[in-house]
Amino acid sequence: MPFPPQSFFQINSIQTKVLYDLVQRKMALTGTETILDLYCGAGTIGLYLAQNARKVIGGVEAVAAAVWDARRNAELNGIDNARFIHGRAEDEVPKLISRYQVDAVVVDPPLVKAAMGLYCRHYWPPGSPKSSMYPATPPH
Repeated sequence: MPFPPQSFFQINSIQTKVLYDLVQRKMALTGTETILDLYCGAGTIGLYLAQNARKVIGGVEAVAAAVWDARRNAELNGIDNARFIHGRAEDEVPKLISRYQVDAVVVDPPLVKAAMGLYCRHYWPPGSPKSSMYPATPPH
């Protein structure tokens, strides 16, 4: 998978798989879920989860080059149930949840965004999503 210089990429591929397996297990995916992947970068988490979900409706990412690479990575890996959107999560989440029933959300923002509380939790309807994961490294 290619990654643009503006995109974060976890270079420890062995630990990345361990983390993504944990996210998938904790989300208890059954194959029927629609997942929203916020701050998706080049799409690695969403693409990994797509194999066990009905649909990944967005990777939402503000870096255009990362979105292009996420789309290309989906194509290169034969993943056709993932869609990636160029835009700011705080702008795109309201639009997406008005169009789709979101069952699960993965939020992996840059730490500065996390510190600012831009998870957009106040946009979600009551009882939605059923599952959410925040697989980020805490600041030290």
